[in-house]
Amino acid sequence: MNILFDDRAMLISSEEATALVIADIHLGYEVALSEKTNVSFPPQNAAMIERIEKLVYAYDVTDLYLLGDIKHTISPDKHYNWSIIPQFIARLAQLASLTIVPGNHDGDLKNLLPRGVESSSIRGVIHETSEEQIALLHGHAWPASDLLNCKLMLVGHNHPSIKRIKVVSTPNLGRRDKLRSAKSIPVFVKSKLDRECVRRNAGLPKSDKKGFQTMVTLPSFNELVIGIQINRPDARFLGPIFENNCSNLLSATAYSNNGINLGSVEHLQTRLSEAFL
Repeated sequence: MNILFDDRAMLISSEEATALVIADIHLGYEVALSEKTNVSFPPQNAAMIERIEKLVYAYDVTDLYLLGDIKHTISPDKHYNWSIIPQFIARLAQLASLTIVPGNHDGDLKNLLPRGVESSSIRGVIHETSEEQIALLHGHAWPASDLLNCKLMLVGHNHPSIKRIKVVSTPNLGRRDKLRSAKSIPVFVKSKLDRECVRRNAGLPKSDKKGFQTMVTLPSFNELVIGIQINRPDARFLGPIFENNCSNLLSATAYSNNGINLGSVEHLQTRLSEAFL
């Protein structure tokens, strides 16, 4: 089994299949962002379709998983939800075998899905190959018990990114260099998931499968979404897994969009703090 990172997505390839995993599309987010800032932002649905098509064709994808928050507004009663989501999902269903794992923003999503497309349980699904089983869920709810038997779990929900800073220099004016915030960088976060902690807090039955499970939190596929900047000292991941200390963010490792190891979250937070000293 091979795992690749590309364009805010993960690809899992085996001898018989290649799965593309995408999290947190947040269709319609540009509308909410425009209303909040009084700045016009372009629609993202067409651009995201093009990016997904590019990945599907480049890697011969057979299975496509959407890990929640398909829409941005929790309520479906917005005109852009009805005008965008059915066509968007219908196109994805043409590209590969499509599985939708609902997120916390996906209330009444089933009413927006085209005929023949259904959503799974919020407690996740398993992608099976001849080599491995991969657990997949959004991350706002506890996983189902059988997902804890997998070696690897992929989640969304927290939209991890890294806060960038840049030096603004004005030597001609005789001023000291200043630090300014720059565009955030989306990252993948790999952490350890304590299976027994999840079972205990979620009220799941005991199992012989104990110890830690590898968990990867994907960034938002929507390029307008900044998310949680993990190198800020106040960074906290949401969802029952992290809020019940079943996985630790500080000891987690961050990876760039093309899979480069960026170091531990604790190290990244220290570097950012030192930059402002």
